[in-house]
Amino acid sequence: MTHVLFNIGTAILALILTPQLLHATAAITEFLLDEFDAAFGIAIYHTLFNVLGVLVFAVLLRSFIRFIEKIVPEKGNPFVRHLSPQVAKLPEVALEAVHQAIQLVLSELMQLMRMVLQDGTVDRRKVDTLHGAAMEIRTFLDQIQSMPQEAFQRHVQILHTLDHVDRLLQVIEEPIGREAYQVHPGFTGRWLPLLDKAQAEMAEDEQLPELAQEFGAASGEMAAERKARRVEYYVRAAKNEAELAMVLKKVDALFWFDRLIYHAWRAVARLEKAQRT
Repeated sequence: MTHVLFNIGTAILALILTPQLLHATAAITEFLLDEFDAAFGIAIYHTLFNVLGVLVFAVLLRSFIRFIEKIVPEKGNPFVRHLSPQVAKLPEVALEAVHQAIQLVLSELMQLMRMVLQDGTVDRRKVDTLHGAAMEIRTFLDQIQSMPQEAFQRHVQILHTLDHVDRLLQVIEEPIGREAYQVHPGFTGRWLPLLDKAQAEMAEDEQLPELAQEFGAASGEMAAERKARRVEYYVRAAKNEAELAMVLKKVDALFWFDRLIYHAWRAVARLEKAQRT
């Protein structure tokens, strides 16, 4: 479809700009040969309108890609499109394909986390798609057999990663997550830069160690916040300085933030460990 539309678009441009292209063709032919030559002119004309088409489509490339994706939608789950039965016959290749699929899943998860942290929005369709992707990855992993010890250890780490992916999706779906950004607005701004970075760099293997380290630090910081604030809130409730219902909601939101950052950290750390295995 891309090829057909490119040729149709280029042909339409050539028809619209025929006078200009003919003038340019004659000028170039005469400049190169000192006289007009019909056969050479045809080659020049063909080259000119192809170059023109490339330049125009280069400018409109992103819009053109979105249009193609709209009229020719992806078949099946887009996150597991590289997992085929043929690939499963080669354990090392299969695990590398799974690794890349999980990177795509985690990158999308960072976007889901960003949305729910920012305004409590949960994209149910995307959550279902990622649940389906995790399930298909597990099914694909079951097809891999007789792998060497090194590949087996990588397989184990990938299964750990998928477990944390599932748990992270469950946390995102929890009702308290829709209110957490209002209950503790300060946490939203704290983690958004890290999520933006992770979304942009998750597919780059060399960035995984740094991302795992940064998420580990974030998880430790969040755990410390949860412990300290939980005690503080209960003390305030006991002194009647705060309503118990609001205190309980604040504590629930603290635990939700803690789980969210923790499972994100463990998923990235396990994937990074799988990469090193």
